[in-house]
Amino acid sequence: MHLGLIFYIDADCLIMQNPENIFLRDTKFAAAPDVFPPDKFNAGEPSMKIFTDLISKIQILSTYDGGDTGFLNAYFPNWFESDSESRLPYGYNAQRTLYWFTIKRTDGYWKEVENTKDGIIIIHYSSSPKPWSSQQKGDLELEWFKYYMESMSSLK
Repeated sequence: MHLGLIFYIDADCLIMQNPENIFLRDTKFAAAPDVFPPDKFNAGEPSMKIFTDLISKIQILSTYDGGDTGFLNAYFPNWFESDSESRLPYGYNAQRTLYWFTIKRTDGYWKEVENTKDGIIIIHYSSSPKPWSSQQKGDLELEWFKYYMESMSSLK
């Protein structure tokens, strides 16, 4: 089987809308902004050629956060300056962290993303605690739990 494009997301994401518009972008690499700092990205599109080159640079490039996001941003240092096709809207990476920082204080970021043309496509539970491990459930954790319960009932 030959695949022309691969779309991947972290396991701690909840897809709220069909992300099919991403496949209409005319680009080899597209990523969504990270929370802090917003000129860095939070994900990317893997390929064997890029993967092999990434592995060869592990000992050379630094990572600002000690993890894969920092390393990938060091590998693609000019991502933020690339064309708009390569920069996905915030709705593709609506991070729970910014929901906590804005929605309870002012409508801010979260309402702005909801009100864009595409709205919130993917909620990213990138911070701790994860919705499946926390006893205390906020609005977004309850949203995740609702989909979890629906999925489990469909398996019966």
